[in-house]
Amino acid sequence: TFHQSYGYEEFVEGLRPVLNNEGEKGDVEYEIRPGVFKKLCHDARQMPDKRFAMVIDEINWGNISKIFGELITLIEPD
Repeated sequence: TFHQSYGYEEFVEGLRPVLNNEGEKGDVEYEIRPGVFKKLCHDARQMPDKRFAMVIDEINWGNISKIFGELITLIEPD
């Protein structure tokens, strides 16, 4: 279920802050983390004999262009 603040970073891939406790101040670093869609695609590639599906509920709650980004052009028939 999409929330209004849900975005591409949670769905496909995005930068996430990670606190590095090695320094005195605890520096913040950023790493790229996969979202739920990318994780599902990875799992599906690992198990080609199984069928996978993603059910998206309450899509109207989310900002579609923010969530899908450029992927929306691949989903739309036009």
